[in-house]
Amino acid sequence: MPLRMQLFRLTSVLLLAASPALAQSGAPQDSTLDNLVHAKDYVTSEPGTLGAVVGRGTGHVDVVLISGFGVGASVFEGFMRRNANRYHMFAVTLPGFEGTPATPMPAPGTSYGDQTWTRSAAEAVSKLIRDSNKTLGFSS
Repeated sequence: MPLRMQLFRLTSVLLLAASPALAQSGAPQDSTLDNLVHAKDYVTSEPGTLGAVVGRGTGHVDVVLISGFGVGASVFEGFMRRNANRYHMFAVTLPGFEGTPATPMPAPGTSYGDQTWTRSAAEAVSKLIRDSNKTLGFSS
């Protein structure tokens, strides 16, 4: 296996922007909103896709940055700017975050334990990594 591929697999890092300050920085939540039902005319994203991906940097270490608490890739803007020579980065916005379309709701009766949204996001991030490997000339 080529060294760059080994480094990519070993050094891909998932960073969660999980500070309470970020969670509180958004708009107040509407307690009357049923967040398990999309509005009638809401257009969702395709399952297994990401809301947005920003690629930056020319460094030799590949990094995947994933935000949380409803914020998107923009939360990493300063980090990416400061580290563009050090890392090759993909900053991910999950579906439904930072103004992107959310994925469809799971079918009625689906267990929370099925982790429908988490699995969909994980599959999409895995696809991003596989596709970037192909673009860089590696096979997965």
